[in-house]
Amino acid sequence: MELLRCPFCDKEIESDSFYCDQCGQELRICSHGHGFKKGKICTECGNPLTAAKDAASPVVRPDVQPVKPKFLVNNALNARLQLLDGAVIGRRAGNYVHVFGSQSYVSGTHARLQRNGTGDWEITDLDSTNGTFLNDVRLVSQCPTPFKTGDTIAFYDLRFIVE
Repeated sequence: MELLRCPFCDKEIESDSFYCDQCGQELRICSHGHGFKKGKICTECGNPLTAAKDAASPVVRPDVQPVKPKFLVNNALNARLQLLDGAVIGRRAGNYVHVFGSQSYVSGTHARLQRNGTGDWEITDLDSTNGTFLNDVRLVSQCPTPFKTGDTIAFYDLRFIVE
């Protein structure tokens, strides 16, 4: 880190400071690279001084995309179900009968997983008897409802975490 001198107290300060660490004065800077200055005008070039905090480069943050869900997980059943577009969840039919076949409160065709037009995941209750729940809220039957990583989906009381 480069060290510069405060124009008010003449103490060394870091070049990325907004205020002097020693005297507390707000630092003003020349936009043409002449460093910290007193007053409102640069004595070297005559241009207006800007508060250092206003002249600082904005922080550029990478466009972080949320992690797309890939699995429904229930540790008690030792089940890790890969999300499949169009997959049916049911006791008698669907892609996961090996998990739900012995679950008497899960309907024969209970719910469907699908991707919407933007590629996000949705779940639709297929008129199940005991309901499908997203974060403890019962879904309206035949109404696709989006879900995301970290949500909880329950088929009656059989809860899965979306990972």
